[in-house]
Amino acid sequence: MFTSILASTFKQLEEMTWRVGDSWSHSATDQEGFKSGSATIGGNRVYLNELFENGLGRHWRTEDFEGNTAWEGMVWSLQLVDEGWQYTRSLDAFANRLRVLYSSTATGERLHAPSSSTWEENTDSQAQYGIREMIHSIGETNATRALGLADIELADLAWPGRSKRYTGATGTTLSIQLRGYMDTLAWRIYNDLTSGLEDSSVMVDRIVSGVGQFINSTEVETNTFDFSAYHNRDRYALSILRDLVSTGDGTNPWIIGVYEDRVLHYQSRPTTVNLHWAKGSPNPTQIGGQPVQPWMIRPGDVIRSDWILPGYDLDIAVGEDPMVLQVREASFQAPYRVSLTGADDEQVEIMLNRIQKTRW
Repeated sequence: MFTSILASTFKQLEEMTWRVGDSWSHSATDQEGFKSGSATIGGNRVYLNELFENGLGRHWRTEDFEGNTAWEGMVWSLQLVDEGWQYTRSLDAFANRLRVLYSSTATGERLHAPSSSTWEENTDSQAQYGIREMIHSIGETNATRALGLADIELADLAWPGRSKRYTGATGTTLSIQLRGYMDTLAWRIYNDLTSGLEDSSVMVDRIVSGVGQFINSTEVETNTFDFSAYHNRDRYALSILRDLVSTGDGTNPWIIGVYEDRVLHYQSRPTTVNLHWAKGSPNPTQIGGQPVQPWMIRPGDVIRSDWILPGYDLDIAVGEDPMVLQVREASFQAPYRVSLTGADDEQVEIMLNRIQKTRW
């Protein structure tokens, strides 16, 4: 298991806590964990303006009334509507560590500017938001011009941008868009000159420990399926991890995602039923009978509903059983609406059609 030291150093660790309420929605998938979330806040104009100016990049936690974590992630974009004006700030397109690839006008050889190891950096931005790397590629030039371009680009991109327009809308509200921490693995480039092959589970830990600046720790199930240890193409870590996960263990599918406490989980897709959904019930229950609130249903849950096809032969594999849903994506919209996607779309449609006849 990898445990991070860096993940406690950025401004975003100033936590914002939200309760599951009417404006809340989120999604989670078995390839990302907590994927996205959104909320809208009204009220005091001074408070909303302060959040707009200082909330970008903060850690966000949504909890229910029992204190359970429903979702966690990062404040990714903010849209403030204030007395007719609409202001927007976003982490979509910024970079605070940048270099330029170019073709030398002297030799025609493709080089880094001014060398393969030189990055132009804005350390103030990095201290605020963490490191986000970008490589720009241009045509023929020389080292001096390439480095100058890197400086200009860095000055333009080092801080998240903002936009402003007049809409005429009344009142003051703040709309918040959030993303899970898996997305931050697309901020860092992963290179490793180690030759040969390594176990997939070892490579997950190695990649995350190398560039997983926002990941606190990993819970990695052993997977001995081979994966290349050598990476030298300036690829983002998330892209490499997606390739790794897509091969599973050579036979069975695997899942990955970042959940509570910024822990990255990597494991084989569960096939054991852990939840039951009784006919007419608004909630599934654990095997012991405890109800599971809709906002707590997660990718990897395996839900059985015996009432869908009464009398159906039960002696078949979970993946072929039309009464079983292997959750691959769970989306929630307050107060009680949930949408679940599984490996078999037809199976999901049957289940959701029945659920719609209840309070959802």
